Amino acid sequence: AAAPGGGVPVPEEDEFAKLSEDLDSVMEKVRLCREMLPESPGITADEALAEVVGFLEACRDRMVDLIEAGTQGILGEELLAKCFRVNDALLRTLDAERTGTPIAVDDDPDPAAAAAAAAAAA
Repeated sequence: AAAPGGGVPVPEEDEFAKLSEDLDSVMEKVRLCREMLPESPGITADEALAEVVGFLEACRDRMVDLIEAGTQGILGEELLAKCFRVNDALLRTLDAERTGTPIAVDDDPDPAAAAAAAAAAA
């Protein structure tokens, strides 16, 4: 839907629900990647892992766009906090894959602390 008087479109409620579901899907891929990492020889020899990592890398730029939209007040506080949590998990997972650093499947920090840290960094 268009914003009153033009400008940035304001998403509809069902778009927020869809976005929340999409963020849940990204987190599922993050967990899958984290489960695969310890058992995998790496993306050069593991096509399945390479596919998951490729998906996560494609999400990286989109997450930046979502966080930007959230900081402009478009998403709402709860959805922005979820974006911060997913982005943090996404970046830490990609970093662990790139550096070969072990990462636990459920190695996510306290959500409130992660959101506060991300907000302070923005």
